[in-house]
Amino acid sequence: MKYNILLLSFLIFFSCNDIKDEDLPEENYDELFPPKDIEKPETERTDMTLLLGDPEMTAENFVYPGVETPHGAEEYEVVLKCRFKERGGEKVQSRYEIKYINEKKELVTLYTQPATDPAADTSLTKGEEYSVKFTVYSGFPVYLCVTGLGPRESSVKASIETVSKDDLFTVPKLEVELFQNDEGIHQLEAPFCKYFILP
Repeated sequence: MKYNILLLSFLIFFSCNDIKDEDLPEENYDELFPPKDIEKPETERTDMTLLLGDPEMTAENFVYPGVETPHGAEEYEVVLKCRFKERGGEKVQSRYEIKYINEKKELVTLYTQPATDPAADTSLTKGEEYSVKFTVYSGFPVYLCVTGLGPRESSVKASIETVSKDDLFTVPKLEVELFQNDEGIHQLEAPFCKYFILP
C-alpha cells in the first residue's frame, strides 16, 4: 500500500509537469537578434603602408597615385626639408634630385644643379637647407624620392613630416640621408623612393 501511494504520487507529479511543444511560446529570433551588415575593417582609413615609387618618374609621365578626398576628410600640414653637401669650391658637381608631390597634385623636382626649366623647378644651394610647407587632405600621397649622382664625400638628405591638424592620426615621417663615397662621380647605390596615402 505504501509503495502504491508513492507510485501514484510520482505519476501525478510527472503528469502535471509534462510540457508539450505547442505549450511553449514562439520566439521571434529575427526580432531578438536582428541581422547586421558586415562591418568594414577600421584599417581602411588608418592603413599607411609604405609603397615603392619609381625613381625614374618625371613630370611628363607622372600619374597621381592619390585617391579622391573622402567625405569628412582630415586636414594635414606637410613640411619638406632637404639639403646637400659636397667638398670643394663654389662649383657644384653633384646632380642629385629630390622629388615630392605638392598640394596641386604635381610632381616637383628639386635639383642640386640649375634646373633646365627654372620656372618649373627649384635649384638647391650647397650646404643650405631648403624647406617648403603646404596643406593637404585625406587621400593625398606623401611622396619622397631621392636619386642622382655626386662626387666622393657628397651627401643628400631629405625628409617629409606630416601632422594631422586635429591630431587624429599619427603619421610616419619619411626621412633619408644618402652618401656617395666612391672615387669620382657616381650614382647613389640605393636611391630612395617611397610614399603612403594619408587616411
